[in-house]
Amino acid sequence: MKTSAKRTHATFALDILRSDFKLFCYPLVRILAMLLLLVVMWPMMFDISALAVAKTIDESASAAVGEGLMNEKLSQAAEDKIANDAKNVFEHMHFGWCLLFVVVNIFIGVFSVGALTGQSLAVARDERRGFGYGYVMALKRFPQLFAWWLVTVCIGVLLSGVRSIKYVGPLVAMLLGMAWGVLTFFSVTAIMATGCGPIRAIGDSKQTIVDSWSKINGSDGTQSPNLSRLRRGFIVGMPFVVLNLIALLLIFALLFLDFRTVTQGSHHISLGAIAALVIVLYTNGAIVAALWAIVKSTTYIWAEDGRLPESVDESVMQHAFVNPGHSLAESL
Repeated sequence: MKTSAKRTHATFALDILRSDFKLFCYPLVRILAMLLLLVVMWPMMFDISALAVAKTIDESASAAVGEGLMNEKLSQAAEDKIANDAKNVFEHMHFGWCLLFVVVNIFIGVFSVGALTGQSLAVARDERRGFGYGYVMALKRFPQLFAWWLVTVCIGVLLSGVRSIKYVGPLVAMLLGMAWGVLTFFSVTAIMATGCGPIRAIGDSKQTIVDSWSKINGSDGTQSPNLSRLRRGFIVGMPFVVLNLIALLLIFALLFLDFRTVTQGSHHISLGAIAALVIVLYTNGAIVAALWAIVKSTTYIWAEDGRLPESVDESVMQHAFVNPGHSLAESL
């Protein structure tokens, strides 16, 4: 069976999201949980208010931007002010609590992804469940998700250590991170679908890729694909990704140029514009997260259970994974 190596947009994911919009709510709840955690833990992380920190950063940025527009190089006085402002902020910061915030926030992210995946698996099986179903499943898989969180934190620490190595560290860390991302692509999906532990989930993730490749090529599974060449064939949420890039560029432009030079001292417009762009970033991020969960769950159920939602044509799944340079069938 011939299959094209051309990548294709997973438009079915957007169609499913439109028909079951509660999938979009899971990433939004995750964002709200992060903000709530920030509000609760702020007094532990800083001795000063968020407004005081924002004011200090704003004054330093204003000094840098204002003088940078007039001179090619900052004066020693401006550099000293920026350094002193940064020192004052760090003096009021408690590193241990900040680290705890990051760690807990990562766990909230893992739990949220688990809940979203549980809900999207039900959708992939053509099961209609209420909004709370995903969180019930995430609670049911809590030990496995907690173990996966520990593995994620350990891998993050390891990659940070590798990244700190001079010269080759960043490149090696990037390659290891990419390999980890490929190897664990279906790991959370496997955990939520089967209740397996993190080690088995990694193996199941690889097996799902192999099973998908075998179904695409009509293979009996005796021949494995070259995973170093195989890549995801679905393009997910590209318009939203492009919009995110534009929003980021606009934020950097506002921070660099400082909108106050146009509004003659009033920076409500610049702050409002940045806030609006941040909302766009988070909203787009929530949409893309939901789309990826749908794609992973649909591909997993198709590869392992041989089922697809009624709205998804099986011919679309022939593009789930591609082998660049030639058709997948020709690589057998």
